[in-house]
Amino acid sequence: MTLAAIVLSAFAFSRWVVRARGVEVPSAPGARAAPATPEPELVAIYGGSATRGYPFPGTWRASYPAVLEALLHARGLGAARVLNLAFDSAVVADIVTAMERDLPRLRPARVVIDAVCNDWLSRSRDYRANLGRALAVARAHGATLTLVKEPMLLAVYGRGDFRFNANEGANYAVLTSFASENGVELVDPAPLLIAHRDEFLFMDDVHLTARGHEVMAEALAAALAPALAAGAADGAPP
Repeated sequence: MTLAAIVLSAFAFSRWVVRARGVEVPSAPGARAAPATPEPELVAIYGGSATRGYPFPGTWRASYPAVLEALLHARGLGAARVLNLAFDSAVVADIVTAMERDLPRLRPARVVIDAVCNDWLSRSRDYRANLGRALAVARAHGATLTLVKEPMLLAVYGRGDFRFNANEGANYAVLTSFASENGVELVDPAPLLIAHRDEFLFMDDVHLTARGHEVMAEALAAALAPALAAGAADGAPP
């Protein structure tokens, strides 16, 4: 046996010994790790200040992601966890960057993006391209993407101080067509909000009251619960 063969044999034996003892050994340079299995009842929600729960802290338990978690528990999904990963002034391009950072570590089965209003400076083709990037990142990490038509006072009551600019109005249409063309679930909370329009739902043109967050959570729970339940039963992403 040559000296090189002896060295290689010793190296292989040493790796077998440390693995047998439960010590993790890094893979050879250039080797690709297998994608991590998503958590079947973990939902990550991205959006802007309206999702975060403005003007309250991010830990506000009345924000719709927090209420959604409670509603999922009430529907029998006791292991469901909903993460509020929204941040102020978020546009879809920034959300994609956050997803690239978060998803490898968090491994959610479902990613929800609720972001239209802050993209008022984004042209339609750029907004569509960023939605495509978000979908690609979600799928690369085994997650299912859900898009939300971000509600506004104008859509619910037909009035408000805020008016769409040309980009923003077009981006709502882009969101709808993108979802349809790519088989992405699109949740529109406006009908349920309209059904409760006699209640105090909005603090201003885009930010919800505690009751508004409750109604948003109800709309999302109705959309997400069946798929999450099926995913949990199968042990696979919904």
